[in-house]
Amino acid sequence: MDAFRYQLLSQRREVQGYSRRDMVIKLHDLGLEVAENTLSKWEAGDTAPDADKLGALAKVLGCAIEDFFSPETKREASHGE
Repeated sequence: MDAFRYQLLSQRREVQGYSRRDMVIKLHDLGLEVAENTLSKWEAGDTAPDADKLGALAKVLGCAIEDFFSPETKREASHGE
């Protein structure tokens, strides 16, 4: 089961007022090279970002890494299931 909340990427990006291009530039400024089409695939749920990219995404989007995962996943992880 894919627990990554891909919808959060576009929701938070739009709340911040960023275009996909803006996101790519902000991620680049943090040292993360991401193409616009890759970001689009993440937002559509076609693929998910690697774990090493989540910190930069969270920083740019103003959220916590944990926010990218469903509440069920967080609860299961806290119970060691």
